[in-house]
Amino acid sequence: MGRTIIVGTGVLAQAAARAIERHGRQAVLVGRRDGVDVRGPIDLRPFTDGEPVDAVLEATSTHANRPADAVRFFEASARHVAAAAHDVDAGMHVVVSIVGCHRATGYAHYAGKVAQERAARAAATDATPAIIVRSTQWFTFPGQLVDRLARGPVMPVPSMRLRPVALDSVADVVAEIVVGKRERESACVCGPETMTLAQMVARLEGRPAVRIPVPLPGAAREARTGALLPTGGVEVVGPRFEDWLREHPDGRQRELDA
Repeated sequence: MGRTIIVGTGVLAQAAARAIERHGRQAVLVGRRDGVDVRGPIDLRPFTDGEPVDAVLEATSTHANRPADAVRFFEASARHVAAAAHDVDAGMHVVVSIVGCHRATGYAHYAGKVAQERAARAAATDATPAIIVRSTQWFTFPGQLVDRLARGPVMPVPSMRLRPVALDSVADVVAEIVVGKRERESACVCGPETMTLAQMVARLEGRPAVRIPVPLPGAAREARTGALLPTGGVEVVGPRFEDWLREHPDGRQRELDA
């Protein structure tokens, strides 16, 4: 039985590890504290323990606010993870990206994701192909914005139309690809409902009392008019946002001590 090496230790990495382990496979999370810094070349061989590697999942992220900085980080991440995946003869290099990111590259994170996809595909080989799993925004997105934007009882809410999805459902899709229960090919997934970001924030427990929708220019205008909504060929996965909130009433899915 092989193992999956997950480069990253945040909520995506942890959700993917749980999903993979539910299928009876091994998942190993590695990050900077293990000496794995994707801004430079990395070596994953110490984490194989002599076992074959089914996949290397790139679950890295950055808080860069400028598109150029995000592009630089994600390009380096994809190149270095791909090279390390080749070195351990991994069956695939999996990248989790965002539906519609190429239509909203004015946002730093989305510009970075476009660059990450491009770099991963450029580094792919027949033995270690690049598998891109795109998802719409996770249900945790509004909770993250509350943490960043709320000022006492008031919060500016960017005007955005979304088709959000549960992170665990995205992780399940990744796991099914890794363990061979799906074809070894890229996928796009979204949640069952279309809603605005303001509607999502309004449903959170402990939300700010006053929410001010803000129609921002540039890339935010594209998001407001539906650039981040899925088009054809996207798989719908549950649960509904309201159902997910029963277990996560404040909209947060916290990182564990990995």
